[in-house]
Amino acid sequence: LSWAPAGNATASRLRAAMVAPERTPLSGLVEADETTIPFRTKDDPPAGGQGRSHDGKLLLIGAVEVVSSKNEKLTLGRLRLAPIADFARTSLHAFIAANTAPGSLVKTDGLAAYLGPPNVAHGPHVVGTMAAHLVLPGIHRVFANLKTWALGVYHGLRRKHLKAYLDEFVFRFNRRRTRHASFASLLGIAMAIKPRTYKEIIQLGSTGLYSHLSVLLLGLALKMKPEYRLVHHAGEQEHLIDLFLLGNAA
Repeated sequence: LSWAPAGNATASRLRAAMVAPERTPLSGLVEADETTIPFRTKDDPPAGGQGRSHDGKLLLIGAVEVVSSKNEKLTLGRLRLAPIADFARTSLHAFIAANTAPGSLVKTDGLAAYLGPPNVAHGPHVVGTMAAHLVLPGIHRVFANLKTWALGVYHGLRRKHLKAYLDEFVFRFNRRRTRHASFASLLGIAMAIKPRTYKEIIQLGSTGLYSHLSVLLLGLALKMKPEYRLVHHAGEQEHLIDLFLLGNAA
């Protein structure tokens, strides 16, 4: 049995248990924006992908709580990320409705598709020629960290697993100040959700439960010295052991 496929399968099951089924939506001041991650396939035109073209890109949207005041150091709360099919109003409004509490103030750029989000106050800000991170510093800090993490750990993301990768990043980010509780949180979530097959886990929008064997293997690996870890290879297998260290999540 090769450890590479086993490690990949275990990592997929772990990521499937990183979304609490009854997590509370974001509240207060929330910054929301859309972004893209480069992903060019052999079917994408070599000269495509300019401007808002979807060629050679993974589309996603994010929202993050801003808990600091205007004149204080920027402090971020909880995060939500999700893949989307397009930047149309229905897609953007569906994400905002699903991830923000009624009465929240959602701050966005001036994209017309954001206008009129349901059950929240909307604060659109036209970016114009100004750098976007000056208008929406919180969510753009998240996007910068996400893209650096995706390139540094996985050397790029893949469309089939995009939601799972985003769920992992959100899990790490939201527990960046409570690293010791991350593994316990993962176990608690896993016990609360319905088991899924591996095929269901990798489908967009699915959730799943990793096996008890995977839990035991991971627990043993975390307790062992580095030279005796069951999974001790570069790339995703080594990162499996690092899922709960959260060293670069903030």
